[in-house]
Amino acid sequence: MKTFILSGFRLLSVLAALCLFQLQAACSPQPVSLIPGGTPRIGVAPFTQPLVVSDLLAGYIPENIAKIDAAVFPRLDRDFAVILSRIEDRDFISREQAAVCSASIPKNAALPALDYWTLVGECMEADLLVVPQIIHWQERKGGDFGVEEPASVVMDIFLLDARLKALIARSRYDEKQRPLLENLLELDKFIERRGRWVGAGQLAQEGMFKAVKEFGL
Repeated sequence: MKTFILSGFRLLSVLAALCLFQLQAACSPQPVSLIPGGTPRIGVAPFTQPLVVSDLLAGYIPENIAKIDAAVFPRLDRDFAVILSRIEDRDFISREQAAVCSASIPKNAALPALDYWTLVGECMEADLLVVPQIIHWQERKGGDFGVEEPASVVMDIFLLDARLKALIARSRYDEKQRPLLENLLELDKFIERRGRWVGAGQLAQEGMFKAVKEFGL
């Protein structure tokens, strides 16, 4: 009897959360594009991890930050390129060109991040530059349906105007997957993830889609 009551309570809770989610979705404002009119050339910088203050475009570096495995970044670059390739009517510069320009411009602590990425944008002949940075990366410890430690990702994606050397927008993604019953307001994420514990890579892709939506790409 106790199990039946508890199961019924969980079902009612999920249904209530679903109704709330649908109401929020209906009332959510439509995103407004931050991209100027016309067809600006948009460059996309490689993913990096800011480790010193001069690497930051905004925010701060957490204490005792762990250095992310270098193998993570090429995978993120590829995932972001795939997402952007599905967008029509945008002129994106190839990520290969971004890598060449990024590698050709020396980076030192005396050069502020905005100046550095503006130089990268100029090298790419880009009007706008998307700069993605990973602050924290924790891979899932466990499987799809049970974990010892859930995945977590903190990521900033910036939109710069390389012509004006100006920061236009910042999309912040700070996510650690939690069980549904700990936060019923995240039912939409539970459904999108098919009720599974996902890896850090999938969380990062969610952050990429979030930035695309917020920037109006």
